[in-house]
Amino acid sequence: MIPIIFYFDTPITLHLLWVPLGIIMAGLMGGSFGLFFAPMNCKQRDVEHLFRFIVRAGFFFSPVMWTAEMALERGNLGEMALWNPMATPITMVRHAIEGHALELPFGVITASTLFLFACLIFGSMIFTMSESKAVKYL
Repeated sequence: MIPIIFYFDTPITLHLLWVPLGIIMAGLMGGSFGLFFAPMNCKQRDVEHLFRFIVRAGFFFSPVMWTAEMALERGNLGEMALWNPMATPITMVRHAIEGHALELPFGVITASTLFLFACLIFGSMIFTMSESKAVKYL
């Protein structure tokens, strides 16, 4: 991140504090999905291929190929695209590196955070309940 900031001559502001938070949120989201799908993958190996397909499709539904501002310009349908749980962390990191304030609606940030914690709790519960049964399939 530091070389990118210097290369693009981005001002160093307090907005850079969003970067670690966005990375932590994205990592926790990936970890929670990993906890959920790991026991299923032990029993049925095709889950790996399904998950790859879901991740690739999700790439186009997250603000990697587009920005949150582009979605908000589209009206209600664009705002629905921001309900993707990865939209908030990706937008946090993008705005922090660009030196802009985070301008997402509060409801989107709250929903993304609540979904993150719900996935983390649910994924942990599923993994804990099925880890002893999944070992025999390894």
